[in-house]
Amino acid sequence: MLARITQGSINFLIYSNIWVAAALSSICYSVQMITRQIDSHYVTLCFSLCLLGYNYIYWSAFFLNQQHLNNHRLQWMNDNKIPSLILSLVCMWLLLRAFINLDHSALLKILVCIILSLLYNFPLKRQIGLRWIPGLKIVVIATIWTMLSACLQQCTIFISVSIFAMILAITIPFDIRDINKDQAKLKTLPLLLGIHTSVRWAQALLLTFCIIVVFSTDAAFAIIGTLAFIIPGIFILNRLIKPVSDQYVNLIIEGLPILWLILLLLTKTQIQDLT
Repeated sequence: MLARITQGSINFLIYSNIWVAAALSSICYSVQMITRQIDSHYVTLCFSLCLLGYNYIYWSAFFLNQQHLNNHRLQWMNDNKIPSLILSLVCMWLLLRAFINLDHSALLKILVCIILSLLYNFPLKRQIGLRWIPGLKIVVIATIWTMLSACLQQCTIFISVSIFAMILAITIPFDIRDINKDQAKLKTLPLLLGIHTSVRWAQALLLTFCIIVVFSTDAAFAIIGTLAFIIPGIFILNRLIKPVSDQYVNLIIEGLPILWLILLLLTKTQIQDLT
């Protein structure tokens, strides 16, 4: 019974897109901590936009072309149309509230992100969209996530580049997961270079993220927390060399930004206690 409840909770987090939205909002809050610009409106904004964006992608597939959905997600969506709708409406309400506190520059950046998200997979049925352009899939995702979590808050170019590198690192595993489903013409990194080399690229990008963050801040908690993050991060990515379950990618890999935030919070608390 406990295992069933646990699995059901994990499925809800993943397939409702709460988990991916939590990952993006974790990056947003981590950037705020490093730059000392805490603003809950931006965190709410990132969470709501991300959840609505991924709902758009998956529900478009559900109604237009279900062959792009795996059986577990398809079954969950069939059984949870109403909860997903309620969650989307709540996020739309939170989004409208967050918009009130934004300036014109931020609204323009958000508009660009929304346009990119709409073009990413539109119209799905004909496989026309940015995701179908060879080699562009993960770059578009990383660009949108970076704009929302870092550029929107006007942080330094170094922090923005580091976040871009981190997002690329955690996006490559999804192409590894889909290597047997993606068409050859998409030219994803795993299709071009193989799984082993793609994993090494992901690890190198994560290490690049760490180095840039460490040398871009004078906050001790950010330096220690990020250094503590890189070791489990590299290890988690290394497991992808051998076959792993979809849940490993959807939960563990997607959860790396959340792990980074947790380590930053723990490190900051410990330093404050010592002082």
